[in-house]
Amino acid sequence: MNHRFENFTVSIARIARAIKRIENYEMAQWNLRSSHISCLYYLFVSDVKTATDIVEKCDEDKATISRSLEYLEKEGYLIRNGKRYNSIIELSEKGRIAKNDSGTDFLQNQSCSG
Repeated sequence: MNHRFENFTVSIARIARAIKRIENYEMAQWNLRSSHISCLYYLFVSDVKTATDIVEKCDEDKATISRSLEYLEKEGYLIRNGKRYNSIIELSEKGRIAKNDSGTDFLQNQSCSG
């Protein structure tokens, strides 16, 4: 039984790494990594407005979301009203272009995968 469980967990870990590689490849044209996809995904398709909302949707830790949001803001994909965790987040013009670009159809099919 333990051997089957070990095989299962190793297989799941390999699948997760493969998904991250695919996400990174697909998002390279936007200079984004898989860790940014969850933030953008929920800004694209739901009514999240704050980092707290994103953390709750993604079940990610605050530090990961904070780093991702900081990068996305620096790269011009979003605008934050202050640096506080509950500040309002909006897509910038670049973020809206990315949302509408055919290359981001990939995002429309993603779930939260960090």
